[in-house]
Amino acid sequence: VLDVADKVYVPVVPTWLSLNSWDQLKDFVKDKKLGVKKLRPFFSMVDRRKNLHRDVLARGTELLTNPMPVAVPYASVVERMGEEGQPLERLAPRSPAAEEYRKIWQAIQADLGLSRKRMFR
Repeated sequence: VLDVADKVYVPVVPTWLSLNSWDQLKDFVKDKKLGVKKLRPFFSMVDRRKNLHRDVLARGTELLTNPMPVAVPYASVVERMGEEGQPLERLAPRSPAAEEYRKIWQAIQADLGLSRKRMFR
C-alpha cells in the first residue's frame, strides 16, 4: 500500500508513544525509499483537557512532518459509530468531531487536487 499510494493519511494520537510510532513509520518509509513526502499525519483522539495533548498540539509542526491542518477531538460519539452502525454525519452532524472530519475531507481533496465535482461524477 505504501508503495502504490499517492498519499497516506496517518492519524496520530497526541502522546509520546504515538509520536514514537509516527517516527518509526517515517523511518521505515524512508529506509524502503517509498516516499516520505506522501505521508500526511493528523492529530486524532485529541483531548484538550489534558496538558500533554495541548503541549503536543502546540508543537505539532515541530513533531510531525507535513501535518494536515486538523485535530480530531476525542468524542464518545465517534466510538458510538460502530455500536450504532451509523456514520458520524448521521449520528451527530453538528458535533465538533463531525466538523473536524469534514475539514479532513476538504484538506484531502485540496491535497490531492480533487474538486468535489470531479469526485462525484
